[in-house]
Amino acid sequence: MRYGPFFAQLVIIRCCNLHCGYCNEYDQHSPPIMPEVLRERIDHLKRLGTFGICFTGGEPTLHSALPELVAYARRTKRFFRTGMITNGTYRHDRQGPRESA
Repeated sequence: MRYGPFFAQLVIIRCCNLHCGYCNEYDQHSPPIMPEVLRERIDHLKRLGTFGICFTGGEPTLHSALPELVAYARRTKRFFRTGMITNGTYRHDRQGPRESA
């Protein structure tokens, strides 16, 4: 029997809308990873037998392809668990990111 990763975190963007002093998982200038590259990585994780996937970054909600990537992982690749690590402060219905406190 072959074993693969049970759960994987996939960094989809390095940028973040906050500047938390304790965090080293972001920068303010890197472009988002191209959706085609991310789909290839999702495909590879599925081939390895990965049970679940978590989208992370930086701030994953800043990636314009996030809804499509989640749909691809859930509906097309049928991961059993799909999640996201977010700071929860960015809203796309506003002009820009909310200021940090």
